[in-house]
Amino acid sequence: FHVGGLSSLLAVWLAGGAWVLPKQTQSSSFDPASVVQSLNVANTLVVVPAMLFALMMSQQESSNAKIFPTVQFVVIGGQSASETVLNFCRIIFPKARLVQTYACTEAASSLTFHDVTQTTQQDDDCVGTPPDHIELALFERGRIVTAPFERGVIATRGPHVLNRYWGQPPRRR
Repeated sequence: FHVGGLSSLLAVWLAGGAWVLPKQTQSSSFDPASVVQSLNVANTLVVVPAMLFALMMSQQESSNAKIFPTVQFVVIGGQSASETVLNFCRIIFPKARLVQTYACTEAASSLTFHDVTQTTQQDDDCVGTPPDHIELALFERGRIVTAPFERGVIATRGPHVLNRYWGQPPRRR
């Protein structure tokens, strides 16, 4: 269940970047104040909306709220960020590209990427576009759904999909 962090770590490593891990406090595993200090040297941020919300609350409570023009890329996973949080990001990360992801641990992390730098989630109700190596389809009662806004089950196949769970036999392909 830590595949998002691991895949981000690998992407940064493969690109020749460096990770900055903010310190943790005894009372919390996420300390907005240490993240603010880290953002002075970071150009990419990988977060879930709850972390952005905590950062937003701490910035609103601070008499020394900051803007981070060096941050160029914010990857948001785990769930969709609210419009309030996205607007906050657009203010404090004015040069950043904001990308909302849709992910699945069994599929080695992100399946789709949706650029929300300019647009709102509500404007287009889009979960994003998959990269070239990922095949996605939406199924409902055994048929592929093609009409917009229909409900269904997301299915994916490809080399990114988990072969089996711990202690289970490999699944047939």
